[in-house]
Amino acid sequence: MPQRALFLFPTDRMGGAERITRTLAIEAARSKQYGEIHCYIHCLDRTGTLDDLEEKFGIILKYSYAKSHFSKLWSLFQYLLAEKYDLVFSSHLHFNAVCSLMRRLGWLRVARLISRESTMAFERDFGRINVLIPWMYAAYGAQDIIVCQTPRMRDSLSENTAGKYDHLLKVLPNPIDMEWVAAGRDMAPPPELDAIPAGRSKILWCGRLSPVKSPFRAINALHALHRLGRSDIQLVMVGDGPLRAAVSALAAELGMSEYLTMIGHHAFPSSCMARCNVGLLTSDIEGFPNVILEMLASGIRSVVSTDCADGLGDIPGVSLVSSKDEHTIAQALLVLLENHFSDPAIDGFLSERSSNSFFKKLSE
Repeated sequence: MPQRALFLFPTDRMGGAERITRTLAIEAARSKQYGEIHCYIHCLDRTGTLDDLEEKFGIILKYSYAKSHFSKLWSLFQYLLAEKYDLVFSSHLHFNAVCSLMRRLGWLRVARLISRESTMAFERDFGRINVLIPWMYAAYGAQDIIVCQTPRMRDSLSENTAGKYDHLLKVLPNPIDMEWVAAGRDMAPPPELDAIPAGRSKILWCGRLSPVKSPFRAINALHALHRLGRSDIQLVMVGDGPLRAAVSALAAELGMSEYLTMIGHHAFPSSCMARCNVGLLTSDIEGFPNVILEMLASGIRSVVSTDCADGLGDIPGVSLVSSKDEHTIAQALLVLLENHFSDPAIDGFLSERSSNSFFKKLSE
């Protein structure tokens, strides 16, 4: 009987964890190791971002169409109960917990269960969900590997679970899908970019417009740049989320609306990145922000970032700011805009992050 693999998605809206899961499903197909590959997508409507997995690779897509991450979880239980797999991969805490618990109870029949940590859950504020986090981690332990993106993430998980899962923890730096980046680079830019007045330098911010990403910090930094005399700068924000209206309102309050371009969600953000000069990351905390790798691979050669994750200082082309206030960020951006840095080590660094290499390491 041919081997079968399953990749679990909470949604087909492509955040960093979803893109990595998508990339690994493709690598599984290319490996020819699996006769059947399934992708289960739990919530929200079908957007089409995974359709090419069916068309190009023969991967089977199963949509639950739940209204939220935690609704209709019974459909996930039913799906896992009915099937048997050689590999199951997930990258979100609630899916990781469900799969581990079901395997422990004998309800999930799988030869190899791999969970990837998508964030440092114990160091983030999830609001009302915070009380559930220790309980979800209590369900861990039946995995074959728990993948951590950085040593800091491994140490945080180990400390907050009293070392119970140390024998399962494996640090694997995130891969980057260069083909996906290249596909976006070759696309025509969104019309909003064409509307930016000629001569303006473009700063690219990309991510979910949510509190942990601190998008207000980017608007305040733009305002600080203008106070420094740089009125020739446009901030391009790619992404959507609950703070979108508030971000627009802050820009209007500071008189920055004319210098802010909001693209919204884009399936291939590299089409925007390729048209910008400098990248900006303003997050409070990240597991590891793959968006930085995507910016560098898209053609942005300089990125200013808050110190929100382990290992960012080791990435060529990244300038870390020691303080998260807008004046420090603005000064760092100004240095990059005026000097046009391009570290020759960027391409070699990116080549070491291939998705094929990452997939092979999961089997070691």
